[in-house]
Amino acid sequence: MIPRTWLLLVLLALPLSAPGAGPRLLVIPETTTLELGEPLRLTLHAEASEGNLFGLSLASLEPDFRVRWTQRSRGVRGPDRVWQRQEMRLELYARRPGTFELPPLRLMDAVSEPLTVHVDPPHSLGLALHATTDNAQPYVREPVVLRLDVETDHNQFELHIPGPMSREAHIEFLRRERHEESQDGRYRLRHYWLIIPLYEGPLELELPWLEMHDFRRQGVPLRLPAETVHLDVRAVPGYLPVDVALAPVAVRQSISPGSHAKGEPALWTLELQGRDLSLRRVRRLVERVTDGTDGALRFHAPAIERLTPRDVPPGEAVLRVEIPFTPRSTGDLRVPDLRIPWFDTTSGRLTAAEAPGGLVQVYDPLRRVLLQATAAFVALLAAGLLVIALGAVIRRFRVRRILHRRVAEAGSARALARALLTLEASPPTLRGWLDAQGADARLTDAVTHLERACYGSQPGDVAALRAELRTALTRHRLRFPARRRAS
Repeated sequence: MIPRTWLLLVLLALPLSAPGAGPRLLVIPETTTLELGEPLRLTLHAEASEGNLFGLSLASLEPDFRVRWTQRSRGVRGPDRVWQRQEMRLELYARRPGTFELPPLRLMDAVSEPLTVHVDPPHSLGLALHATTDNAQPYVREPVVLRLDVETDHNQFELHIPGPMSREAHIEFLRRERHEESQDGRYRLRHYWLIIPLYEGPLELELPWLEMHDFRRQGVPLRLPAETVHLDVRAVPGYLPVDVALAPVAVRQSISPGSHAKGEPALWTLELQGRDLSLRRVRRLVERVTDGTDGALRFHAPAIERLTPRDVPPGEAVLRVEIPFTPRSTGDLRVPDLRIPWFDTTSGRLTAAEAPGGLVQVYDPLRRVLLQATAAFVALLAAGLLVIALGAVIRRFRVRRILHRRVAEAGSARALARALLTLEASPPTLRGWLDAQGADARLTDAVTHLERACYGSQPGDVAALRAELRTALTRHRLRFPARRRAS
């Protein structure tokens, strides 16, 4: 019994080996209507041909399609060295929407039939590509930002965008931004590259084909062509030095706050922002500025760091320059002015970004120590005097309270006299007490009345004497005679 597989092969081979069968070349498409980015899968089938199918020229398809081989099979040769059957599979990706007439393909004496294919815009994904630059006529070495916008109706896809390549320009990938659904309901992906032309003349930047997988369509692989960007590169003026930037430069500076001691290190910080900035160029500029000073400030080697803030425009760099310096003299010393030249490509003029130098207050540390010691001594002395004065006030207040209490508690004229004479260092007599206190007329009258009541023939009214004495003492400022030394 003949196996089923061999029987099938024999039946398929019978028409091909029949006498009089001529060579044929068939182009069999999976579909003739598709969207831009979808593959047009073709199966090339050759029968009874002496030509090798893999030597078939596909140059006629290149203007409208990108050709990709997916499967190769040499087929079967007969006894007469003629290929009985050959098969090959291709994938064609249209370069643009439209209706295309695939020309007949010729393999020796076998010619295929023409094929009409309709390629629609990518409606299923709602895809749109836009490649733009911010300057279409740059100078040689002038940085240009290339932006590719990819807009879609949804975000369920995976996208791979190879960067442009050219031997006539330096190309650097900057960053990628993803903008979720915006006001118009579309999603946007933005890719940025920095382009630096190296030669004068026309420059074409052709982006490689975009590779995409649409997950809404079971991850169908899509390949789409991107736009070609054309630049007209101009020559740099001959008088322009190589170190001059060809893009605007902004500079900010700061100096360590406060005053500084002589010989104490301080820091001068610069922040430069622009497109055409390089570490070597900035280092040479700083060295030229610091070498031209008068020597009052000694500058040390700068430290340059490239920052990556997210709030700067694409293509611009931020360099942080830290310049340590040491003051060699005292007074108000001036940091040198900074002037960074750059070429304005819009007006064709040479301009500069300027940062005026700041003042640094430098003091002598020894003199400051002496001043601080003197100030501390004066403050200590003032504090001591304040304590003494405060003690005197407290003492006077305490004695006044005691005196008023004793006067209020006295029940006789002699008790009132003892209350006055019991003050610290008071004279033994009322007359001496008046002289020591420097009493005014009111207090003198009150003490005189008290003295008459104590030593006269009439004792007097104690309540009236007490009231008169308290009124006079209220308006009198007590004095404390110096204590008598014990002999």
